[in-house]
Amino acid sequence: MNSKESNNNIEDETKGKASPSNDEITQLEDQLKESIFISNNTKELLLIMEKKLHDKDIELNTYKKKIRLLERDNKRMEVQINRFDKDSLEIRNELDRTQKENKFLNKKIEYLEADLTNLQKENSLMKSSTSWKVTKPLRKINKLK
Repeated sequence: MNSKESNNNIEDETKGKASPSNDEITQLEDQLKESIFISNNTKELLLIMEKKLHDKDIELNTYKKKIRLLERDNKRMEVQINRFDKDSLEIRNELDRTQKENKFLNKKIEYLEADLTNLQKENSLMKSSTSWKVTKPLRKINKLK
């Protein structure tokens, strides 16, 4: 409501009544000024609050974008983790197989070393035998041919 309408309402209310005194008029003017001041302050506060709301809305949208990016990154990482889990399982299986093969080969080495030791003993026994010593000249003749 503008001041002209306000004055008309006051005039309508005061018709048939005694004219207000200067003190009453001053008091009404003071009340009007205070109402205008409060209205202006309220408008300023409203503008400030709208600005804050706008800023918060921008901040909220920024966080929403960050959340979407983080969720996308999270999905990519989950895919990588699944791939790493699969690779890890394959590596564990390969390690298992290699360890079993290594165990088998170590046993084979043990067997071959024992066999070599036995053959070396047999060779030593054979070379120290009388028949080996007796046939030495024949072996030398055979090498000369």
